[in-house]
Amino acid sequence: MKRIIFYILTPYILLTVLTGCGMLHPTAQESTAKVSKQSPIESIEVPRNGQIQARQEARRLLNERNYAGAISIIQNEISSGVPEQVFSSEYLQAANDSLGQAERLMKLGQILKAAVIFKSIQDSYPKTPELQKQVMLSLAQVTEKVDFCAEQLMTAGLVAYRSGEFSAAIDIWQQVLEFMPQHQEAKDSIQTTQLQLSNLKKFSRSN
Repeated sequence: MKRIIFYILTPYILLTVLTGCGMLHPTAQESTAKVSKQSPIESIEVPRNGQIQARQEARRLLNERNYAGAISIIQNEISSGVPEQVFSSEYLQAANDSLGQAERLMKLGQILKAAVIFKSIQDSYPKTPELQKQVMLSLAQVTEKVDFCAEQLMTAGLVAYRSGEFSAAIDIWQQVLEFMPQHQEAKDSIQTTQLQLSNLKKFSRSN
């Protein structure tokens, strides 16, 4: 009788031991494999408090038509690692309204103000193709506007220079450096004219 009970219980004891050691039943192994093959849950990026505050501040500045201020805030956030898409609506409003404002300023002859706006858009132009398509002007067109403004001011300075208004010419060429600090032609023109002014002063003193 004891032998019969032993033979009956032995399979159950072995099953219990094998299960405890991690040797699962094939059906259980298949279930585990199916779970492991499931794609991981995609993480959803939740905006941080800082991003929310930055967007609110950008919108406030947009309502005040302070487009440069709004773009500055957006650029600071993007440079810190925030994706462009987070500020897509605010940036597009700021960029397109700024470009419209710059075009109006050019028609009014306020070249420097227009140039500063065009340059800010050039420097902050989005990298994402989806956003680029929604900006009023392409990056190439914005660059052309910046170069055109620089040419206009260089010409105006040259007109003043040829009229003998050296100080006025220098002032105009310095405006170019306000939005294009590396403009070599403006630098050379200023340096040459300043030297001429210095020589004229020395000459007048000697007489």
